[in-house]
Amino acid sequence: MAAIHSILHKIGRFRAHVALCISLCAATTPALSQMSFTGGPPGVQAVDMALTDSAIYVASLLGLYRSEDFGLNWSKLRDIPLHRSLQGTELPLQVKWTVKARHNKVLFAYYDDAGYHLLVSLDRGNSWTSRSYPVFNNQPVHWGQWEMTDSLILLQSGKRIFHSANNAASWSSNLMPLESETDLGMTTDGNQIYCWNRDSIFLSSDYFQTWEGAALPGIRSIKVKEGFLFGISAEGNGVTNFWMARSWGAPWEIKPNLQYLRQFEVAVTGDTILLWPTFNWESDRLWVADTVLAAFTRDAARRTPVIGEFSLFHTRLLHQSGRLFIYSRYRIFFAPYGHAFSYPSLWHSDNSGRRWTVRENTIEEPLINGLFPDGDRIWAATSSGLYYQIAGQNEWRPNDTIGPATFSVTRFGNRLWKTTLQTDSLEFIVLYNSDNDGNTWNADFGAANYPLVSTPEALYQYLGNVIYRRFHDENSWEDISDNVPGAFVSFPVLDVYYNGRIFTYSDQGALLSSTDAGEQWQPFPFPTFSYTPLRLLTVVDGSLVFVGGREYSSQQALAFQFEVYRWHDPSGAWMLLSNFTIPYTSAETNYHRKITGLVAHAGKWLLAIRGIGILESTNGGMNWNMVANDDVARNAVSIKVFDNSFYVASQFFGVWKIPGGTVAQREVFVKSGVRLFPNPNDGSILHLDAPYPLERLWVVDLNGRVVFESGPIYPPAALTLPEWKPGAYFVKMQNKQGNMEVRKILVVR
Repeated sequence: MAAIHSILHKIGRFRAHVALCISLCAATTPALSQMSFTGGPPGVQAVDMALTDSAIYVASLLGLYRSEDFGLNWSKLRDIPLHRSLQGTELPLQVKWTVKARHNKVLFAYYDDAGYHLLVSLDRGNSWTSRSYPVFNNQPVHWGQWEMTDSLILLQSGKRIFHSANNAASWSSNLMPLESETDLGMTTDGNQIYCWNRDSIFLSSDYFQTWEGAALPGIRSIKVKEGFLFGISAEGNGVTNFWMARSWGAPWEIKPNLQYLRQFEVAVTGDTILLWPTFNWESDRLWVADTVLAAFTRDAARRTPVIGEFSLFHTRLLHQSGRLFIYSRYRIFFAPYGHAFSYPSLWHSDNSGRRWTVRENTIEEPLINGLFPDGDRIWAATSSGLYYQIAGQNEWRPNDTIGPATFSVTRFGNRLWKTTLQTDSLEFIVLYNSDNDGNTWNADFGAANYPLVSTPEALYQYLGNVIYRRFHDENSWEDISDNVPGAFVSFPVLDVYYNGRIFTYSDQGALLSSTDAGEQWQPFPFPTFSYTPLRLLTVVDGSLVFVGGREYSSQQALAFQFEVYRWHDPSGAWMLLSNFTIPYTSAETNYHRKITGLVAHAGKWLLAIRGIGILESTNGGMNWNMVANDDVARNAVSIKVFDNSFYVASQFFGVWKIPGGTVAQREVFVKSGVRLFPNPNDGSILHLDAPYPLERLWVVDLNGRVVFESGPIYPPAALTLPEWKPGAYFVKMQNKQGNMEVRKILVVR
C-alpha cells in the first residue's frame, strides 16, 4: 500500500504538467486498425518431425505442415493456438507436441490453452478426426512415448503400453514383461515392438501375444534402425559406453572410441551407418561405419549443421529415400534485448551429410529477431538469415543466400553491418559489413553478442564484459570499457542518440551519458522509475522519452503501473506526460514482459510491450488506448516506421504492417468459435460456421488486395470461391457490433 500511496503522490505533484491519467482495461480493448500480414519473411521453429515414403510432416510452434517434395514446398494442415507458455522470449522445454506418420496415417498430439488434443488423419493430413487419449485409473494418459506400426497406434507410459487397432477410437493396454522399472523404453521397427529396462530387452512380433527376451549390458536408451540395435550404458561416475548389436539376438559389441557418448541420433543409408553425437560432443563431424565391419570413424567430410557440444536435447536426425533431415528446437535468448540466437530448425542433405541446406524457406511462419529501416528498404533479421522489403512492395527477398541466423542489422557510414552466425561452423556470432547494400559481406569481428548500436560518430558493440567502439576513419576496434564507471553487464551502450549524447546504465541502475563518444561519462538525471527491468529510453519526435513500468499487486487487483516521461532541455528536467495501469489476471503471469519499442508517425505514437500488447497515443503520449493485445501484438519484438506505415515484428507471427494515418476501423483478433473448412482448400467451396451472423466478409491476398467480398451472412454457409491462384489468403469477418475476426486459409490445387 505504501508503494501505491507513493505513486498517487507523484501523480498529484506532476498534475500541472499532464493530461488526465487513464486506466486501461484489457477486457474491452479493440485491436489495431487495418493491421495486415506482410507475407514473410520465412523461417520455422520445429518441435517435432515425421517422415513417410511420400511426405515430411513438421509440427511447429503455430501449426502442422506437410511437404511432398522433400521440403521444397509446404502446405499447412492444422493451426495451433499459441499456448500462453510460449508468449515469452524462451521456448519452454515442456512443449511436447508429437507428430507420427506411417503411410497415409498421421497422428498429432498437442496441447494449448483449451487443453490436450489428439488428432488422427487417414488421408495424409487432409482431414482429421478428434480422438480421446487412453484412460488409466480413471485419468486420461496425455504424455508418453508415441509409436506407430502398420496396424497399431502405441503409447508407452511407465510399464504400461496402450495400443489401438482402430485409429485411436478405443484403447487396450498391456504391461511390459519387465520386473524393474528403471530406464524403461519402447520403440518399433516395422511391425516389431521392442521394450526394455536396464537389464533386459523384449521383442514382440505378434502384437503382445508373445515376447522374446534377451539380456542387456546395462543399457538405458536404445534405438533400432534397419535391424541394427544401438544403445548407451551408464557405468557410473559420469562414464558411458556405446553399444551395438547387428540384429536381434546378436551379441552386443562395445565401441571404445565412443566412450562418454551420452546422447545420439543414428541413420542407416544403404551400407553406411551415420552416427551423430548430440550432447556435449567436441566436434560437428559425423561418425561413419560400414554395416559389415561396424567400426566407427570420424569423417572430416561429413558434418552436421549444428554443433554437438551444446545441449541439443530437442534435435533429431531422420532419413528418407537417401536424404537426411535434421531439425532442432535449440534456442538461446540474449537478455535484456530479447534478440534470439537461434539455429535454423530444418536442414536437408542429399549426399549423406557432406553438404547441408536449409529447407524451411516456404513455411510462412517466421522467427523474427528485429527490423531496421534503411532508405528505400526495410531489413528483417530472422532465424533463417537476413531479408529485405522495398518500399511500395510486400515481397520479402532473401539477402545473399539463405544462411545462418541473423540477430541485428544497422548502417554505419557507407556500410551495412550485421551480426550473424559464422557460416562455416555455426559456432560463433560474427560481425559482417557490406559496402554494396548486402550483395557481398566481409567478416569483420568475432562473437558480438548484443545488437549493434550506431551513431553519426561511431559504431558500438558489446562482447562479454567489454564495450568496443569504432570511428569512421578507423579500421580497428577500441576497448572503451574502462571509461564507463561501473557499467552494468546486462545493459551495454543503448540504442539511443540524442543531441550528441549516448547513454548507458551503471551497475547500480543509474543513467550515464557521454557527449564525446564514450571517452567520459557523467550522471544523467533519471525519472522516478529509475531502476526497473521494464523500461525503455528512446527518441520520439525529436524528444528524449523514457517509459518505465513495474508490477504491483494488492488484495483487490493485479496490474502493471506505467509512467511516460519526456526530457525538457531548457529546464533540464523530466516532465511526466502520463501514467496508467494495465490490469492482468494471475493466469497471465507466464508472459516475459519487455518494452520493445516506441515510435511516432503522422501524429500517432505506438508503444509495444512484449507480453501485454500495443498501445496508441494521438496527443503526444498524454493519453493511451490499448489497440492490440492479440497473439501478434503480445509477441512484438520490434516496431519501426517505414514507407508511411508502422511495421511490427512479431517473433512467432512474422512482420505486420499498420498504415500510418489509419485510426477508424477497429479489428479484434479473437478465437470465437468461427470455423472455416476445408483448410487447405482446393479453390471450390469454403464452408463457414459461426455462433453469430456476420455483417460483412472480405478475403484479402498477401498483397492487401480485396479479392472477395460478401454480406450479410447467416452461418452455416457455403461460399463459392472464385478461381483464386494457389497461396495464402486472409478472411476478415465483421459482426453486427463492428468487431473483426481474421483467419488465414490456404488454397492448394
